[in-house]
Amino acid sequence: MIAFKNKEAEAYYREVEDFARKTGQLEQFREQLWILHTYGECGDPRFSKQEHLDPAQCSGTTHSRAWLCRDFAPYSFNVTLERRVQQDNAVGDRYEPWFSMGLLYHGDHDSYGSGSAPTFAVTLTPTQGWSIHS
Repeated sequence: MIAFKNKEAEAYYREVEDFARKTGQLEQFREQLWILHTYGECGDPRFSKQEHLDPAQCSGTTHSRAWLCRDFAPYSFNVTLERRVQQDNAVGDRYEPWFSMGLLYHGDHDSYGSGSAPTFAVTLTPTQGWSIHS
């Protein structure tokens, strides 16, 4: 499940989604969101990889939850992954922190993932678009 830490994070997500749409990278962006949405499980059966995933509408019961918030790098997110440890219908699901990662945007601004500013992250091959870093 994709979740937002606050309204600002959700608004930032919409900005990044608009950027992805305008630059012809929306499908690649959504593929990375799909990985986060289904991390550690088979995923929510209401969504398929072929469908356009809108994280704001993901509310099914899942085994993990990915919190997105703005990262310092352009068009990038800090991601906190939590795993469900208990399902109690009277109280609701309980999640605990699992690990942190980044959904980082690479391109000419960071020499396509060379490790330079502003992402300071390395990819094995030059990358144009989003990449998950843990």
